[in-house]
Amino acid sequence: MKNAVEVMETIRNHGKSVADDSKKKIGSLAVGDYVAQGDVNIWRLEGVPGGAVQEKKPDSQLAPGTTKGSRHTVRESDMAHCEFFRLPEENEIQGPVIKMNEPTTIEHPEHGDQLWPAGVVLITYQRLRSDELKRARD
Repeated sequence: MKNAVEVMETIRNHGKSVADDSKKKIGSLAVGDYVAQGDVNIWRLEGVPGGAVQEKKPDSQLAPGTTKGSRHTVRESDMAHCEFFRLPEENEIQGPVIKMNEPTTIEHPEHGDQLWPAGVVLITYQRLRSDELKRARD
């Protein structure tokens, strides 16, 4: 069992590891694999899921909110070669599906930018303590 000092050191080290703001190049991922960027997970998909609805005016910000931590965004210059979709019955932890027709950078001011190869990804949120999910479990 860890003492209080060891627990605080573990917390500090974890904070440093997720606050890494270096740019990362994402290699090829198998379908179903994901990469985290802070509290957002980016999942490799085989293609755009059937029934997904294309967004006419997509927002470059991928996570809801107005805080610095919610600023997961597709680089503005990459928006032209991306197509955004919404799942027909998405829930509180599902974000957009993005078809990246060319390599695309997903930016974040604290967790570092990620350069993704062309392909399709699904954005999900790590919101286990969110009010929406708490109400659903109650």
